[in-house]
Amino acid sequence: MEAKSIKRKDNSSRDKSNYKQVKINDIAYNSMRMWQGASGVSQFDGILSPAYTVLIPQVNVDSRFFGYSFKRRKQLNVFQKYSQGLTSDTWNLKYPQLKQIDFFAPIVSEQKKISELLISFDYLIAANQRKLDLLKEQKKGYLQKMFPKNGAKVPELRFAGFADDWEQRKLIEVADYRNGKAHEKDISENGDYIVAQFIHKRTRMF
Repeated sequence: MEAKSIKRKDNSSRDKSNYKQVKINDIAYNSMRMWQGASGVSQFDGILSPAYTVLIPQVNVDSRFFGYSFKRRKQLNVFQKYSQGLTSDTWNLKYPQLKQIDFFAPIVSEQKKISELLISFDYLIAANQRKLDLLKEQKKGYLQKMFPKNGAKVPELRFAGFADDWEQRKLIEVADYRNGKAHEKDISENGDYIVAQFIHKRTRMF
């Protein structure tokens, strides 16, 4: 999908004189939070808050490579070192300090190879994150449907072959408990810390 086909809501004020212009592949960073990884490669042409600084890549530079490099823990520590301010609330990495920092980088063709590999991981992570979110929602639905609702004796959803009403039991009928103190062997009914040991049947598989 092309960037221009994606609709974006404009939350900026009418007076745009103080906003920063950003173009595709520019790197924008928040000078107050650069040491926390507040930077990214722009995928769109647009405007940014004055709180951001825009870095324009030169020829033969893959901005995505440097976008990933800026996120590395070692690099974040360097950004913190070069930030000015007495406390973390006031640390500020302005461009005059940033431009003095040394960066290791290979030739642009290798930069692109590295960034393309890392991007492929991002795609996989995003795809699996969507699967994980879906599984969590499915589990939540099963938890609601596979246990009886208030006043009911059977759940809404059951496995085939099960039709009996669920029995209401007290916890003492399904679990033993003991005092949490390691030196006491006997079960204590007045212990401050209770460890439940659920009784269950084990099925041998071999």
